[in-house]
Amino acid sequence: MKMLIKTRNIFASSAFSVLLGMATFSDVKAAEACQQERAALDHCMAHNFRAPDWCYPEKSAYLDCLSNVSYIPHYANAFWNSSSRRPKNNCYNYSANKATNNFAQPGYASGSPTFSDDPWSCTAVAAGAKGDSGISETSYFSSSNKRDTLLALVVAPGRDYHWYRRDSNNRWSHKPGQTSATNKDNSGNLITDPRNANRGIYTLFCGFFKTNSASQSQNTGAANIAGWMRSAQVAKEGDSIVSGEEASKITLLIYSGRKNPTMSLKEFNQLNSGVLSNQMKALGKSKQHSVSIQENMLDFIPSKLGYQGILIEDNDGLFGQKGAQILLHNGHVRVKAMPDSGGFKQLKIDMSAIEQNALETIAQRFKIDISTLME
Repeated sequence: MKMLIKTRNIFASSAFSVLLGMATFSDVKAAEACQQERAALDHCMAHNFRAPDWCYPEKSAYLDCLSNVSYIPHYANAFWNSSSRRPKNNCYNYSANKATNNFAQPGYASGSPTFSDDPWSCTAVAAGAKGDSGISETSYFSSSNKRDTLLALVVAPGRDYHWYRRDSNNRWSHKPGQTSATNKDNSGNLITDPRNANRGIYTLFCGFFKTNSASQSQNTGAANIAGWMRSAQVAKEGDSIVSGEEASKITLLIYSGRKNPTMSLKEFNQLNSGVLSNQMKALGKSKQHSVSIQENMLDFIPSKLGYQGILIEDNDGLFGQKGAQILLHNGHVRVKAMPDSGGFKQLKIDMSAIEQNALETIAQRFKIDISTLME
């Protein structure tokens, strides 16, 4: 009797595999979502192993369940906008649904970055992404495809690249560089099609790509992507690595895909003759009027493509509280006491001249034509 039961179970399992295909068994998410239908089919197959067609209703119910399981990520920007992830993941991380916390770059995982051939072009960025396992070029497809996540690539020719992803709600979202993930374009409109969205300087639409995730949750992407790696070529591209993670630094927030130009505040002060530091120290000691703003009302750093300001990370307490962040943007000064604080202050003072001076200093240091990066 035991042998008969064992034989029956083996036969039923074999027949089940033929009917549904081996891919079904490795699909953990589908198995979890369709447990009830799977159990009914298992029961039927175990008792009707000589006539598996008798289980057609159960098989049909299970396959219907599988076909309705979606793997397209939800739009859930809170995960990406935490203080520990927001500054360390870019548009490529977000579109691939994988946080590496080191600004992933197309092609770095496969060891085949192609930027040196034709920097920041559609061809170069696409080749790098396709070299990373799990991302491939495709044509536009409808949201009825519940397994593959549709991506879109655009570039600011010769300057930078940017990725969008379509979420489970059939709308698009993106993460402009070090800023917050958002479902709005540069005009503040919901993105229904990246081809028609206000993309700022990212004027060239390269095409559609696809990837997949293990579930609809954030950070479940299957693509193999990797972060920034120093090389002789990277050094020519205008980035700078600050010695020591805790050193005070200043960053030009301008790119979405590339790592933003960053330098130590000490080096900047030497080039800037201390103009910015003297002004910021004076502000720290003065009693300038300010307005308190909650980040659920307005982002500390504007979440948009293009110029987002100049960020000073005061890890040494040079201008007041140690760990404070200061943002210069369009003549305004915003001060955030700590990276994870829920609000910030905007000072009522015009810093346009100081901001322009800082822009010119950074542009000279990294040999950047600022005019080509502004809208």
